[in-house]
Amino acid sequence: MARPKSGLTGPHYIAPDMSARLTEAQHITFLRLGGSTWLRKKLDAELQHMAARPANPIRRSGL
Repeated sequence: MARPKSGLTGPHYIAPDMSARLTEAQHITFLRLGGSTWLRKKLDAELQHMAARPANPIRRSGL
């Protein structure tokens, strides 16, 4: 039996290579929080939060 399709498969999925330099303690914490599954959930929650609030123009810092 095939597994059900998810948002991570299909013709519109782009697999970006991502990496981050972490200390050993940060890496262990990341894994304890749930690793990539946890990160995807946090990113989805942030996208929903951003979509719910009105758009604000990006302010330049004068640099």
